[in-house]
Amino acid sequence: MREYRPALFAPVLKLDECASTNAEAMRLTLSGEPGPFWITTEKQTGGRGRHGRSWESPPGNLCASLFIRLACEPAVATQLSLVAGLALWEAINECPMPAGTKVQLKWPNDLLIGKAKCAGILVETSIVDTRQLACVIGFGVNIKAAPEGLDRDVTSLSAHGIEADCDTLLAKLDASLGRRLADWRLGAGFQAICNAWQRHGSEPGQPIAVNAAGRRLAGRYAGLDDDGALLLKEDGGTIRRVAFGEILDVPA
Repeated sequence: MREYRPALFAPVLKLDECASTNAEAMRLTLSGEPGPFWITTEKQTGGRGRHGRSWESPPGNLCASLFIRLACEPAVATQLSLVAGLALWEAINECPMPAGTKVQLKWPNDLLIGKAKCAGILVETSIVDTRQLACVIGFGVNIKAAPEGLDRDVTSLSAHGIEADCDTLLAKLDASLGRRLADWRLGAGFQAICNAWQRHGSEPGQPIAVNAAGRRLAGRYAGLDDDGALLLKEDGGTIRRVAFGEILDVPA
């Protein structure tokens, strides 16, 4: 069943079940839907993460994708992972939670509680014409349960006493993402976004390892560059810039 209901930033199209909210949002926009709009589903059976990883989510977790059209270059749209991550962090932190609970941003598109992933973001784009870019920002948040059988630590909000449900969290996310997209201004305000993101990410100096183009790089986290690229300080002091990659788990 599908139904539209009002939202602060964009209307919502709610599905009982679909393979991927990102794929459904992109299908609708390429068929002529102007947007902006959200697509959510009670159950997602074929969700996708970075590097083509599958992501299946049971009822009770948030699976939502926002479609927007932007007058910017594809390279600028890559900044949306940090914009969306910051907005989701803000939305989750508006929910009631036990004192001392810490939700942390992980470059480039995950949220963690401790060392376990509780949410992820996937941004996909398609060129509509010479003036517009179709962008889909997908959010997967483990509210009630975490997927099983993965090769990494995962957790849920409820496991840490964070009180949320799909509708409430989506309303908070809708509001925070609307604000942050306005702050971003198609890249003109990205430096402020990047600075805010870093306040909720890893502490500089922490040991990290990164898989960048199939190569493992190790060193210490040195913050983000002005365009959102990861800065890694190697043992010899060299600062290496990583525009695309994935932070790997480092043994304690």
